[in-house]
Amino acid sequence: MSNGKTVVADAVQSAFSLSAEMLEQVSIAAEMATDASFDFSKACDSVASLFGALKNEGVLTFTSWNLVADKFKAVATVRARDNGVIDPEGAAGDCWERVVKRNRDIHGLTKPTSDQKGALAMTKKREEDKAKALASAGGRSSQELKADALALYGQATEESIAKADALKKVVKVVEAAEKEAVSTQMKPLIEAANAQHKAVMEYLKGCNDPKRLGDYVVLLKSTIDAWKSLSK
Repeated sequence: MSNGKTVVADAVQSAFSLSAEMLEQVSIAAEMATDASFDFSKACDSVASLFGALKNEGVLTFTSWNLVADKFKAVATVRARDNGVIDPEGAAGDCWERVVKRNRDIHGLTKPTSDQKGALAMTKKREEDKAKALASAGGRSSQELKADALALYGQATEESIAKADALKKVVKVVEAAEKEAVSTQMKPLIEAANAQHKAVMEYLKGCNDPKRLGDYVVLLKSTIDAWKSLSK
């Protein structure tokens, strides 16, 4: 019986052939795939040629590489969007990574490292600007600085408006410093709270007492409700 099924299946399989529509569909797909592969190779070689020219001129740097990458991805994003891609930016980024990998494997092109001296100089300048802004704040909070800025704007003179504009920049620095200070204080407290909550839960699991666990749930909820009412 099994041999009969095999014979029939083999006969059906040997008799099967692609329709004209199927053959055309496969042919078009093969041509598209081949063209796409060829076009992609040409695109990679074009980018490699550009990088090669920049390298020969001594200007292939971390910055110039990023400028090329940004332009490539910007155009690729538009094209992907036109083609109906769900995530155009993601598709553009993936396409660029494929180009980079292909050029690295074939041409040995790799992204230059960042200019450490320039980066350190920028970091130093930002820290100096931050220190100056905090010094000009004179210990005032961001809310106090905002009030002072509003008062200066209220005077409506060129000098007062200029001072208020300068003060707004200081406000941003102070707000960032305040947020950083709060985050620094919150981190160990959050860790301690999580540790205590974990210890309580382990204790309650060991007790295996639904009533105690229920009391803990009620305690937590009442605490949250009380805090919310205080903040109103």
